[in-house]
Amino acid sequence: MLVNQVKKCLIQHQIYSVNELLQLYNIKIKSLHNSENTIHDATILISLYTSTIYLRDGLDDHYINFLILHELGHFLLDYSLGCYNYTSRCYKSRNEFKANLFACSYLLKDCDLYDLNVVEYLVNNGCPYKIANHIFDYFKSSFQFGNFL
Repeated sequence: MLVNQVKKCLIQHQIYSVNELLQLYNIKIKSLHNSENTIHDATILISLYTSTIYLRDGLDDHYINFLILHELGHFLLDYSLGCYNYTSRCYKSRNEFKANLFACSYLLKDCDLYDLNVVEYLVNNGCPYKIANHIFDYFKSSFQFGNFL
């Protein structure tokens, strides 16, 4: 089940900061220069020895953190050699949803969910509104989400 896969991955990696995860898995961050013509905000290229996350220039720092977590979600949950592209307009496919679920769950891992406006918190931490709302709706409809994190 999708939720169990994400939860297991989160438990295994929750003690690490984002930078520690990048170092642990030898993932580099690079800028997509001259990226104004691209529709993708982020791309991860997974190769055998070194993987690279490419980020479009000019993005907000909070959004960059969300994008890195999203791409880490692809790496940790769907590890296979290849390329994953991110655009906030395409968020409902299974792989994109799984990466978004990982990113949002990671952002929420240290929060007291009972006193928190979850959608607002996710948006304030870089998650696009449609994605935050979609993930929150999934949490509400699937299980008692306080038990997830």
